[in-house]
Amino acid sequence: MARVVDLHVMRSRPSLRVPVRGRSGRTSPPGARSPADTGSASGAGSASDTGSASGAYRRVLGTPVVTRTLVALLCTRLATPVLSLALILATAGKFGSYAVAGLVGAVHGASQALAGGLSGRVAGRYRPDRVLTGYLLAHALAYVVLLTLLWSPGPAPAAVAVGAGLLGATAPPFSAVVRSAWPRLVDAESLHAVYALDNLTNEMMFVAGPLLVTVAERWMTAELAIAVAGAALVTGGTALLLTPRPARETLLRPPQEPPSGTAVSRWKALAGPFSHRPTAVLLAVAGLATATYGALRLGVVADAGATGHEDRSGLLLVALSVGAVAGALWFGRRPRASRRRLLVRLCLAGAVTCLAAAWSPGLGALAALLALFGFVEGSRGSLEQVLVADHAPAALRTESFAWLNSMLWLGYAVGTAVAGPFVGATGGAAAFVLAAVVSAVAAAGALLLPRDRDPDGTA
Repeated sequence: MARVVDLHVMRSRPSLRVPVRGRSGRTSPPGARSPADTGSASGAGSASDTGSASGAYRRVLGTPVVTRTLVALLCTRLATPVLSLALILATAGKFGSYAVAGLVGAVHGASQALAGGLSGRVAGRYRPDRVLTGYLLAHALAYVVLLTLLWSPGPAPAAVAVGAGLLGATAPPFSAVVRSAWPRLVDAESLHAVYALDNLTNEMMFVAGPLLVTVAERWMTAELAIAVAGAALVTGGTALLLTPRPARETLLRPPQEPPSGTAVSRWKALAGPFSHRPTAVLLAVAGLATATYGALRLGVVADAGATGHEDRSGLLLVALSVGAVAGALWFGRRPRASRRRLLVRLCLAGAVTCLAAAWSPGLGALAALLALFGFVEGSRGSLEQVLVADHAPAALRTESFAWLNSMLWLGYAVGTAVAGPFVGATGGAAAFVLAAVVSAVAAAGALLLPRDRDPDGTA
């Protein structure tokens, strides 16, 4: 995603609150977008919205194309948490082995994480609408293949693992395409709010998905839950592809051609966003921060088991998720002056919270600390999306968002795996300390990001 626009251009973009020429005859400055451009019925919010805590949310949700896109994203994102649990339940029931179930789940997660960057690269360099359509068709076919294997009488575990890998590898990059399009759909003053809402939909689905699977077990098999997940993704993806014009052209805009005479080295073409130093640093920080999350979650389960309350680990993780939702909402209330400084502070706050969790006197105190850590995580996840939009070159933005998602999955997997040897019958204190160290390293990495610049260009 060669650099065409940067942070200063984004900040100079006119606000949705600027009046536009309409039936009333009012005019707008050159370059201002009309309500038709964004799908907004009114195209304006009250002047008091700017200073109010909820004003940014009202402006964003008052734009029909934004609301429609967020609802469609809810459907596409429900599939992943439902599938991740239902796939383990289905394979465990099929083969009578959690080892096989874990292997199938790991193959699906790894293939989705590793192929995500490639799908984002393809969508960022070619027609996003055609790329998404092709991936959606291939993904639907992969669902059919996997379900056929699970419903057949005697499939080999390796065959099911291959089917799960195919499903992960063909996942359409809807989130990456939409996140790269937000700066074109909303004004700069609302960008923090729309990314917070975007992150909020993700957090909500990872809370709701497993709960829905648990409740639905009474009425349907795990295989049928997988089919429902696929249907939700196809429904949401189709809704995005059928976004009405002219908003569709903005949402699924083809990539801009590089200026004539511009030469791109083979290394930059191959490395993509990792050839751009600020974006590469940000992706590394995101991976480290999510490794913290993986280590912490494993420590929570170990702590609950050590106290003889294994059944309460789910409630503890719910506290973490509730905090994450609150953190995303807090971040979207108003723009933050220094995003780089805020990222450093959030990583340090996560480190301090993890250290406190290592010496938590009981599960009640641990639940409070997890809610606080979730608040930090929800804010950081929203902030990272804004930073990618700020720093990634426009030509690499879609691929950058795809790699951001991949780094989150990889970071979580590595954090969980590395923390494994540190937990035992005595609890997860050592895993909490490890999580604190990794979060501190992430804070140090965030210091390598460029300093924020004011609109006049000064640091």
